[in-house]
This record gives sequence, structure tokens and C-alpha cells, in this order.
Amino acid sequence: MMTMQPFLAGDIQQLVDKALTLDSEKQDHFLFLMSSLLDCYLKEEARAAVITVNEIEEKTYIIPINASQEDAEEMIDFMADAFRSGCQPMSTGSLN
Repeated sequence: MMTMQPFLAGDIQQLVDKALTLDSEKQDHFLFLMSSLLDCYLKEEARAAVITVNEIEEKTYIIPINASQEDAEEMIDFMADAFRSGCQPMSTGSLN
């Protein structure tokens, strides 16, 4: 498991600076994603599971937020079933 270090305001500013280099559609998507994730940290009833894949480094992470491993498995199963059935319960905030 990754060891997390406390972040500083400068760390956040570096992320913001990088986000500002994105085109406006990606900036909007990034803001939607970050707002959704922050809700999971602030609200007991909100939870998420973020999946990241780096094909070159052959690394995949499932990052639960305000969720247990079981919660994350249930969310992934639900989404997989929804995609297979053709009913994609995605918000308008999705971006390919």
C-alpha cells in the first residue's frame, strides 16, 4: 500500500496549476470529479471507488473513499452489470 504524506498548500497549488493547463472541457470534468470525491470525504453517506490504470507501468489501483473493500467490490459489480446490460448509469460529467 502507498504511504501518504501530509500535503501542504503548495502541493495543492501545483495540482491546480497542472489542471489549468487542460482545455476547458477537461477542466470542467476535473472539477466535477474533484467535487464528487471531496463529498466522499466530507459526507458520511457519500462513497466512491476510483480505478486507475497505467498500462505502460502495468499498475492498477482501486482507491476506495469512505468505503470498505466490500463497498468498493459492490460498486464495481454494480457498474459492471450496468455496462453489460447497456444501461450506463453515468452522469453527464463523464469524459472519454
